[in-house]
Amino acid sequence: MASASTSAQSRISKPRRHSRIDPTSQRQTRKGTRQAALEPSDITQSALPSECHLGLVCPCHLISDLEHEGTPDEPRGGQAKNVRRAVAASIVSGDDSQPIRHHSSRKASPLLSMTWLLLVGLCLALIKPVAAQSALYEPAGEGVLFGAWLNTSSGDVPTAFNARLGYNASVFQIAQQIPMLAYNYTTGAGGPAPEYHIEQSFTDAGVFLTVYPSTLASVTAQDLTDLGNQLLNYTVTYNRTCFLRWAPEMQGLWNPYGQQPTEYVALWKIMYPAIKAIAPNTAIVWAPNTGQSYPYGQTAPTNAADLAALDTNGDGQYDNADDPFSPYYPGDAYVDWIGMSVYYKGPNHQNLNVPQTGGFCSSEIHNLDPDTGVVNVVDFYETYCTKAGKACMLAESGSAYHETVAGGSSQLAMQQAWWQDCMLNTTFYDANPRLKLIMQFEYEKLETDGGTADLRDYRLTNATDVLAAFQQDLGTTADRFVWAGFRQPPAAIPTTGRPTDLPGQTQPATSTGPPALATVRNTQTSFPSLFFESSAGRSYALAYAAASASMMAVIGATAFMSKAL
Repeated sequence: MASASTSAQSRISKPRRHSRIDPTSQRQTRKGTRQAALEPSDITQSALPSECHLGLVCPCHLISDLEHEGTPDEPRGGQAKNVRRAVAASIVSGDDSQPIRHHSSRKASPLLSMTWLLLVGLCLALIKPVAAQSALYEPAGEGVLFGAWLNTSSGDVPTAFNARLGYNASVFQIAQQIPMLAYNYTTGAGGPAPEYHIEQSFTDAGVFLTVYPSTLASVTAQDLTDLGNQLLNYTVTYNRTCFLRWAPEMQGLWNPYGQQPTEYVALWKIMYPAIKAIAPNTAIVWAPNTGQSYPYGQTAPTNAADLAALDTNGDGQYDNADDPFSPYYPGDAYVDWIGMSVYYKGPNHQNLNVPQTGGFCSSEIHNLDPDTGVVNVVDFYETYCTKAGKACMLAESGSAYHETVAGGSSQLAMQQAWWQDCMLNTTFYDANPRLKLIMQFEYEKLETDGGTADLRDYRLTNATDVLAAFQQDLGTTADRFVWAGFRQPPAAIPTTGRPTDLPGQTQPATSTGPPALATVRNTQTSFPSLFFESSAGRSYALAYAAASASMMAVIGATAFMSKAL
């Protein structure tokens, strides 16, 4: 949808829930507790399911410490080892109907056997809760981040959007190319994305940076280093939550890097560690286009390797029977968040002002055939959004009102159908709980994807009647969203898109905007930690700590009594 032309660990912020704009209010903030992440090297691996290897020592590992006096055929400690292996085998196979046996000639102590059973039960009870690790910057519980794309080149900025909406959006999108184009002092084009607009918002809203490669082959190691330092500046110097949406909508030829899965994945696997090495608190987003109408009328690539990758069913054809997503997926280890572009532009992609039917957005993210309701090749949400440690988003989304099309429904009818089905539909979020961020495309834009030039208005906060209806409906669901809090900007911020080291390009931050209170950013949650970010996670961690302490006491007493017996 959008194109390139559309424009240290640090503390991070959890934006506030339902932070209705009120510059005169005085809110109290709570300081977060710095968390110490466990290193993978600190964890003892064993022959147990991968769920046990999540940064916390599973009680199953403690079984190996229950040693006893063995027989000549079974050395000291052998019985515990056999039990541990049997437990592991039963867990992996899922068969708990068979008793756990060992081959010791010595009768086991009843107390020792009871202890083993207790440990196994606790291990199994704790595995699943610990496995549900949150994604980096994922809001806790049912919270959903509310973000916006603004056309800053036309003068729209975060402060104006927040004032119109009546709430502080939690994330704002900005964009740039890579390699970065030189700044044009006449047109204002090029240079880094205008992040200064977010600094001037007097909120702690997050940065959502979209980066469009000019070509895949043109991106150099130095380009990635420069980008990493830019992101580090956002997360550390400006203390911002930061998302990097790298090379989105990669299936389409409307992007210069589109339809090149082999080179795309190869570059991604270079980009991800390069950025993380410099700016580890950046959440990197993989965001393809919707799978509806894939392959979008495009012809097959001439590159043999790309064609082989795209022909996912191996029938020698490049068509809608192929998987739209998997050829471009770099792997779980290289992705923090999953995104998708979802737009409603009319029935069957026709430029008509006919409101969408209910369930449109659900069909999009599950990749359902709009005519049959059957999954078309692959269910996107179930395949990608439910991955462990990942969260999902609508990376850009909206409903188009066709301004130059005669007849049909009003803009209010078109866009109210959109937000009631998608943005503000709590049933939609309940059914898809991994959807944790929605980005509104707040643009009026001339587009030609329907074959003819079509002026489309996606904005919800421009037309008076649309805005009033949206605010009314938002008021009933605002508590579901996580809104940005007020925060004083840095001492000096740039006033244009020019490089900040040029003379005369900064001004005191307090010279404009409403008074604001500083907010303290919570610690990041990208790695396993004993004390989780979410309240649910903390309860599991505390239960684990209490159980571990009790088990250690039981183990010590059991080992002593076993020898005594």
